[in-house]
Amino acid sequence: MNPIIGFAFLILVGWKLYKKWRLPKNFPPGPISLPVLGAIHHLSDNLLESFLHLRSKYGNIFGLRIGPTPTVVISDFHTCVKVFKDANFSARPTYLTEVMGSIMSRPEDDPSPNRGIVFSSGKIWDEQRKFILKKLSEFGVGKSRLEETVTEQVEMLVKLLRKDSIKGNVKLGERFSVSLVNSIWNIVTGSQFDLEDPLIHSIYKGIDRFIVSHRLIGVFMVFPWLRHIISYLGGALNKMKEDVRNMMKNIVDDHIDLSTGYDRDLVDSYITKMSETTDTTSSFFGRKGRTNLEQNMLELFGAGANPVATTLSFCFLYLAKNPKLQEKIFQEIDENVGTGSSISMEDVHKLPYTNAFIHEILRITAINFIGTPHMNFKDAKIGEYNVPAGTTVFSFLWYIMNDPTYWKSPREFIPERFIENGEFVKDERLIPFLVGRRQCIGMALAQTEMFLFFSNLVREFRFTESSSVPLPVPTPTMGFVMGCPEYEIKIEDR
Repeated sequence: MNPIIGFAFLILVGWKLYKKWRLPKNFPPGPISLPVLGAIHHLSDNLLESFLHLRSKYGNIFGLRIGPTPTVVISDFHTCVKVFKDANFSARPTYLTEVMGSIMSRPEDDPSPNRGIVFSSGKIWDEQRKFILKKLSEFGVGKSRLEETVTEQVEMLVKLLRKDSIKGNVKLGERFSVSLVNSIWNIVTGSQFDLEDPLIHSIYKGIDRFIVSHRLIGVFMVFPWLRHIISYLGGALNKMKEDVRNMMKNIVDDHIDLSTGYDRDLVDSYITKMSETTDTTSSFFGRKGRTNLEQNMLELFGAGANPVATTLSFCFLYLAKNPKLQEKIFQEIDENVGTGSSISMEDVHKLPYTNAFIHEILRITAINFIGTPHMNFKDAKIGEYNVPAGTTVFSFLWYIMNDPTYWKSPREFIPERFIENGEFVKDERLIPFLVGRRQCIGMALAQTEMFLFFSNLVREFRFTESSSVPLPVPTPTMGFVMGCPEYEIKIEDR
């Protein structure tokens, strides 16, 4: 090839790539991006610290490329509310839908990765979300049936912890997971697990390992095609997927075989909806409907238990490290509710400090520290900046709930910040479940679980540091979402 022609060709290719990778004019300020990799050289294993550094340098709204994807991070509360209430920002990033939809897929699934509720977009998300929300409401979420189900799980856990405490120190995190998912699982499937079932514990450990594998998730987000070589993990994730998906499949098959013509639980209702659907484009039709059903079950099974279990683990870690606060909460419960029947949601107004303690845990740990990312369908503006269609948008929840210009001494643990004139007062900037159209559908369930498990366990037991195993500092561990450091605790009957 003539050298001049070759040189001209390279210039042309370089110019094309520059135009493709150049961020639009008036895009939010941020670090310089590299071709293909974007600005990932500005992000470390500790994504929280990376975002804090970038925010301090570029402001409350900053932009960068993560791989090929233009990305905006919002650290301002009012901007976050405005953006996430906008239907234009209700999509999930395409790469996230592809990665999360395919990681747990099986050959018999519908081929589209756009499935379920959490990671889907468009018509499928809208159809599935409306149906699941309606049915969860009918089967008890937010109503007395939910409270009865959670209370039953609390009583089962109390018996198990009493037995555990005789043997020695207790690892609370593992115990919480199965108890918590049983609350919603009974409503979803009409069944529940044995709290000591080794299969369920192995599945949860696999899910937890996957959730904390932030390096893996980060790589998939930049290079989604790498999911096709996931087998290099040595089969651990594939084994977890097989166990979980087989469990979902068996439950659905049993419901189909034992159908009685009426809706006993959410799975029954979904199967009825599938049988009535003749529109081939519907997300409830045929193979597509079955795939969405199992994906929804998977999301409720995994995502529903882990954040609440993590929050409760932090609650009892803080309690054990602060005996005076623990006794203050116990005294409030003892004086205002007593030791008779189980504490119920009707008692929440009688226990303002107990409620404030839980909310301060949610604020200071901010385990879902950057939320689940959104994407805009069309070109838009965020604040004064232009944002092209297909931009990933993160809400920097950790900063919003620890903003020193709003919260007094934000890194100090102060439950009293939610108390006024002896009453609990929620702050609008406490948004652990996010805001807007894609606010967590499990929020009511999570709030019920956290209050009932926490208050009833504090009334039953005293939680203290073991002389043989020191408690860790309550600093969240980094992951796709943040986790509570593992610890062992001494439990004694009151």
